[in-house]
Amino acid sequence: MKKIRYQYELRGLRMWVSPKKRETTPQKIGCLFVIPKLKLNNSEPDDSVEGEQLTTDRTLGASNFENLSELINRLNHNLQTDPLEGNIISIECVNIPILNYEIDVERVYYADNMYSDCDKLQLVKVYYEISDKTYHHTIGFKDFRPQNDIVDITGPYSSPQLKKYSKLLENANEYYKTTTDQHFLSAQTLEIPFTKYVNNDAQKVSCQEMYYCIDSSSQMRMKFLRTFYTTHSHRRFQVNEHQSFDLQSVLFSPRFTDPKHGGHGFNHNDNFQVLKARINHWLTTTSPKFLSIETVVTANDTTPDEAIENCLKKLDTNEKHNYFVSFRIYYNGPKVEYDFNAAAKLIDTELHDRQCSII
Repeated sequence: MKKIRYQYELRGLRMWVSPKKRETTPQKIGCLFVIPKLKLNNSEPDDSVEGEQLTTDRTLGASNFENLSELINRLNHNLQTDPLEGNIISIECVNIPILNYEIDVERVYYADNMYSDCDKLQLVKVYYEISDKTYHHTIGFKDFRPQNDIVDITGPYSSPQLKKYSKLLENANEYYKTTTDQHFLSAQTLEIPFTKYVNNDAQKVSCQEMYYCIDSSSQMRMKFLRTFYTTHSHRRFQVNEHQSFDLQSVLFSPRFTDPKHGGHGFNHNDNFQVLKARINHWLTTTSPKFLSIETVVTANDTTPDEAIENCLKKLDTNEKHNYFVSFRIYYNGPKVEYDFNAAAKLIDTELHDRQCSII
């Protein structure tokens, strides 16, 4: 008899803040949840049925829900008639498990049976700063997905070879350089599960579907970059404000602190305090035009940098995997030069000195 294994998820909110330079009124943060609507007869969204009101007589599938384009169009229509009382800070997509045909956006703890199917629905979270002013936002998104990197296909069941993640960042940079009416808002790294039998064509995998089911055949993951933007004139970072908008990013990933252990385990990698110190050192020494930051969680048996660069990976539910937490900062260039090795040694010395006291 196979022993049941569970994958536990604890969801939290990470907020990045910086000290105020002058006295101002306290900030208030709001969050708008946008859940994909169900469709009737796989056609138009049903305004009377929200995503969290699922019933057992419906067959779940991607075609039963709005895709991302339909959801954003509906959101924009609602924002024109009922605008937000504040300015949008960032937007992100979040995967929520469907449990007993219900979706609970307030739930923060999940336990998934790794040997049974898991239905998930992707919803959109809009974070905004509450104020007395109202803004008529128009939101858009642009996805950058990896392209096939091979011409010679060895067989119908072989895995596709995809461009590296850094290539997606280059494509995003070129896109926003030539766009003057789309004001960059935030970026997010996402992964799509799919079966390995895709005939070497990762382009068949849809990035806009809001529902997917993870089963024993969904062992492949394709990584892509999603960016959100607004088209109104009140955004802090507007493309037309800068003569040369240059979208750049820098990655802060944990280092192996004990090579003989392969860097695996809590005691053999940089902790959050070290990574935060490295981020602060980079910000103070380079003074970039900060845009946004994201937390990247990667499951892989390789180094964090190598795992993040790979846009395609295979996960075996019967094996144990290592998870790395990294942070990627997006900023308006030009690209800044930074000696990570020299800075890491300096930061390690500073952190060590703080922990020492004179006896």
